Amino acid sequence: KEARLDEADRSLTISQAQKKKIDDKVEALQKELDQLVAECNDADGKAKQLENKERTTRLKMVLAERLVTGLSGEKLRWGKTIEELKLSSNLLVGDVLLAAAFTSYIGPFTKDFRTRIIEEHWRPELIRAGIAMTKGIDPVLGLPATEADVAGWCNDGLQSDPVSVQNGAIVMNCSRWPLLIDPQLQGVKWIRTQQERHGLVVVQPGQKRWLDKLVDCIEQGLPCLIERCDEQIDPVLDNVLSRATFRRGHKLYMRVGSRDAELHPKFKLFLQTRLSNPTFSPEINAQTTLINFMVTESGLEDQLLAVVVNHDRKDLEEKRATLIRSRNTMTIELQQCENTLLLALSSAGENILEDIALVENLEATKKKAIDISHAMQAAIITQEKITASRASYQPCAARGALIFFQIDRLCKIDHMYQYSLETFMTVFNKALTSAAFPEDKNNVEERVRIVSRAITEMVYAYVANGMFERHKLILSSMITFAIMLRSKEVDRKHLDFLLQGKKKAIGEGRPESVRDWCPETSWMAVLALAEVDGTTPSFAHLPQDMADSNRWKLWSESERPEEEKLPADWKTLTAFQRLLVLRCLRPDRLTNALENFVAGSLGKFFISDQAVGLGISFKGSSPINPIFFILSPGVDPVRDVEALGSKLGYTADNGKFHNVSLGQGQEIVAERALQTCFTNGGWCMLNNVHLVQRWMRVFEKLMEGYTETYDKMASIEREKAARRAARKHAWMEAMRAAKGEAAAEEGATEEEEEEDPANDEHNAAAEAGDQAPEEEFVDEEDDADLDEGDKGSLEFRIFLSAEPSDSIPISVLQRSVKLSSEPPTGIKQNVARAMRCFSDEPWERSAKPTEFRAVTFAMCFFHA
Repeated sequence: KEARLDEADRSLTISQAQKKKIDDKVEALQKELDQLVAECNDADGKAKQLENKERTTRLKMVLAERLVTGLSGEKLRWGKTIEELKLSSNLLVGDVLLAAAFTSYIGPFTKDFRTRIIEEHWRPELIRAGIAMTKGIDPVLGLPATEADVAGWCNDGLQSDPVSVQNGAIVMNCSRWPLLIDPQLQGVKWIRTQQERHGLVVVQPGQKRWLDKLVDCIEQGLPCLIERCDEQIDPVLDNVLSRATFRRGHKLYMRVGSRDAELHPKFKLFLQTRLSNPTFSPEINAQTTLINFMVTESGLEDQLLAVVVNHDRKDLEEKRATLIRSRNTMTIELQQCENTLLLALSSAGENILEDIALVENLEATKKKAIDISHAMQAAIITQEKITASRASYQPCAARGALIFFQIDRLCKIDHMYQYSLETFMTVFNKALTSAAFPEDKNNVEERVRIVSRAITEMVYAYVANGMFERHKLILSSMITFAIMLRSKEVDRKHLDFLLQGKKKAIGEGRPESVRDWCPETSWMAVLALAEVDGTTPSFAHLPQDMADSNRWKLWSESERPEEEKLPADWKTLTAFQRLLVLRCLRPDRLTNALENFVAGSLGKFFISDQAVGLGISFKGSSPINPIFFILSPGVDPVRDVEALGSKLGYTADNGKFHNVSLGQGQEIVAERALQTCFTNGGWCMLNNVHLVQRWMRVFEKLMEGYTETYDKMASIEREKAARRAARKHAWMEAMRAAKGEAAAEEGATEEEEEEDPANDEHNAAAEAGDQAPEEEFVDEEDDADLDEGDKGSLEFRIFLSAEPSDSIPISVLQRSVKLSSEPPTGIKQNVARAMRCFSDEPWERSAKPTEFRAVTFAMCFFHA
């Protein structure tokens, strides 16, 4: 047993030893397996890392290609821009100095003076001082404003001529409050449109609670426009104009009257005056930036061209207006795209190729910019074609602008001759409407000639009706000379000599042959004329020829030398050049010669009496456009107004005609009469308004209130009409959709219906319904919610009478239809004025019309 036990122990020991060897081998193999698994896992990890790296690298390559492709077009431009910026950095001081001087000081001046002061003074002075500046730099575009800024201003209603753009840049960049010299309201319209989205508040000095509104704007950071400022601005605004502020804690305050207003940093102030040539105190000039917004001839020409083309080629003008607005919008969007692109690139992190959203945004922005650029190129080409088509109407616009600037200067002759651009545009539109079309409507050249003539005649007639007889020839001469200067038929030097009547102070003594018929003053004028060149034969030979030829004596001593031919070769002078000779030798006949010259150049219409009846002038009036009688001694227009009123149903008996003779204590009576007529409808006649100078300011405020009311009424009517049109359009669309569905449903049974004669009547009725859908539209909705505020009667009319006086407010004169009630002078004018009082009807009904006419003429001649 022990032997077996020992044997078993040895076997066990051997088995355990063998097992241990096997276990050791298994352990070694396991270690080797673990090592191989670990190595395999490491290899798998490295493979995944390589795959991820390859994927990332490939994505970066794709993004890089997209980024490079997207920005490839900008490489040259940005490179050029960088070079320009590097170059301009050395010229920045001069450029900024010029732009700052332009913004600070150039505003009050006209276009010609602005150009002269920059080119003849500022630029040479900068060059002399050795200050580097960009050659030929525009003082507006680049530093004060960009093309996108200008496009935005034009979209808001700013005129696109250079002076208006300069004014817009000054308004937007000046550090002092801008004060607009704006008699034609060009700047105010732009300010109203541009600042309306920011909550613009419009006030006028003297208006109820106007200071409270100004204080609210200061505290709330709203823009404020103060209109109709006089030369003396209310002292209560001194602190506001000078920006005099004080601190209370951490806040800034400004004292306005007796109140302390907390100054909001976004507060803006704009001031406007309607005076065309105001004289402000040095303090106002120092506290504000004066900006001359008076319309320029080129700017007005563009406006009138749009009116003319809109009348004759409405489709063309609408397309142009749409294109201009589209181009301006695209310019703004293009600038915004570029700014967005640069901002995204500058704010990108170090790993720009890992920002997928950034690259996609850049691609989208770049694509939009390219689309806009292509659209702009197409728009430019289209606009060039439209501009070429519009150019044929340019002479009409040029004639209108030229005439407006002639009548705008009439106020220098007499204060009563004030005309607004709005009034001129009304007359201009009437001339367009009244001008007849030629037989061949495609003959644009003939149409332009007819329209130009109609504009000239209608504007002259409108203005001449409100002028004294002694001034009418001045107006017709001004128009004639302006037209001839524009067409270069007259030399400026010759016109200056005619107007100034120059005389040579020291010259040759009179020859013996001319002393008995040529006075000393005339001879001095001839010597001055001899220095004026540009004629054939030359005026330089005139003194010697006068001394040598006796024919000059005969011509000079004739009764009507203006109708006689000049001696010898001098008869070849033009009609205008003959005026210069007459100016020297027979100045007493110059008036008659001017009448003949105007009649020969423009026509007899411009030297004949163009007075019209009150009834015709009444048609041009409105509730906000009074009829203004400019009085002369011995003339009373009340009877004419009463006669017209009784004819139209406005009499004192029915309470629709109120006649007030103004004087001490009558102001209250006049205000009551105005309010009664404004509310209930009627005519109010205010006589001798020149006697109540202070009350005329009150009347001016009343007229502004009436204008505001009627403008609001017109705006409400336009809005109601737009709503009705929208509802009608929606109804029409619904009807078309319903008929389309019905047609689709009946399509399957169309053949059966054609075979069935019973359906003929139904089909005819359906066709009739298709042809007249508009007759079925009934607008049942009520727009009464729009009728808010006070209303004025459309029958309200104002008649004013006054002697010429500087106390009459300019705004009242500008909006009025003026009539001069000056009695005619001379037999011819008296007969013509009396004959206009008769119509042809009595003569046509008479059994003896010839005798009737003869008796009437004899009576008129006797009274004349």
